Amino acid sequence: MLDVELNPVRAGLVERPEDWTGSSIFLRETGKDDWLVPLREFVDQPTKKKALVEFRQLLYYRGSVPTKAGQAAIPQEILEKEIARGFKARGMYLKRLRYWAEGVAVGSEEFIRSEIARMRADGRYLRRKNPVPQLDGVHLSLREQRSHVINF
Repeated sequence: MLDVELNPVRAGLVERPEDWTGSSIFLRETGKDDWLVPLREFVDQPTKKKALVEFRQLLYYRGSVPTKAGQAAIPQEILEKEIARGFKARGMYLKRLRYWAEGVAVGSEEFIRSEIARMRADGRYLRRKNPVPQLDGVHLSLREQRSHVINF
């Protein structure tokens, strides 16, 4: 199980296993793990939270040692930070969640219209049908800027 979680790290795609949005550790830390086998079946801990901490500890120690020549591993400085933190989850705001990322596509009108059409076809974007002008029409985006953002 640990080796599958470490595939994106070993391939050099991410430095931390939970940064890969397709991993079960990402799903467990974001609370979208209802369909997964509970970690308490793999580690002997009384609570879900303690099981996650122990699983992260096992994952980080295993992932910090390459198993093949030329293979990436979790950097030692990241392992040391995790040891100091007690292997607790880093928190929701450090995750790359779709909520924060969707809508920040910026580009030509043709590009934004194609993105809107693609996302609407996927059922992921239902808000608007037309791009939103930004910077006095220099660029367009999928959504309006938040009211607290200054438009330079």
